[in-house]
Amino acid sequence: MGSTALMERRPCPVCGSERDRSIFNLDQFQFYCDSADVPKRADLREAQCLDCLAIFLNPCYSRYGYEVLFAEAGCSYGSTEAHCRRQIEWMQSKNLLRPGSRLLDAGCFEGAFLARLPEHVTRIGVDIDEPAIQRGRRALAESGVELILGDFESFRLDQGVDVITMFHVLEHLPRPVQVLRH
Repeated sequence: MGSTALMERRPCPVCGSERDRSIFNLDQFQFYCDSADVPKRADLREAQCLDCLAIFLNPCYSRYGYEVLFAEAGCSYGSTEAHCRRQIEWMQSKNLLRPGSRLLDAGCFEGAFLARLPEHVTRIGVDIDEPAIQRGRRALAESGVELILGDFESFRLDQGVDVITMFHVLEHLPRPVQVLRH
């Protein structure tokens, strides 16, 4: 597949309008390194909706684009120990990590953030990166962390949750409003 398969055009993710204008372009942007059979260059374009004025990536990553980029990039948004500690302290200060509460981390990668949470919280993660979920399941097999392979718009849980975290996720999604509704 050519580099154009990495990206696909979309309507405004906020209001659904097809009308937008280009506000910033990066032609032939290089994602990580190219292998001989899978080039990772794409024309990136930040657009502004002419109806609601939202700013968004258009075109955005296609499903194939996510597969190609995740295959090489892995956890490009790895969080530091100090950052995780501050996030957990903030949640504790808001009484969000009570014993028996259920927390879902959307975009959990290998589950490292979930593993740092108190054990009295039911810790569930979901991600579309299958190799990361598999590694996380192996590494956290005895921890009580549940990792789900799934698309953020369609995965299912058998029970509700009390807290949802999404760190560095929404800005990458083609349909963030649908994800938030789900």
